[in-house]
Amino acid sequence: MLKLMKQNPWLLGANMSILSVIKYQIVESKSGHKIPKINNIHLHSTYDPRYEAERFILENEDLLKNNNKVLLLGLGFAYHAQYLVTFLKNL
Repeated sequence: MLKLMKQNPWLLGANMSILSVIKYQIVESKSGHKIPKINNIHLHSTYDPRYEAERFILENEDLLKNNNKVLLLGLGFAYHAQYLVTFLKNL
């Protein structure tokens, strides 16, 4: 990241302020799955992140079937990416 900031000095202010406030932990959901917690914000469900990911994919099933491109943002521990790959393989 340091090389990126040196090559793009305009990034320096934004990235340094972000880096200076990040506090992260790995915590366990009620279902026993690990989830990242950044600045006291859980990036997945604190109950069952795998169920949350599967539900998200199923709720968007029509969109996924009708489009040939998917932009996936925010990975966390990628529970939703795992279900997305499985879903797309089965189309």
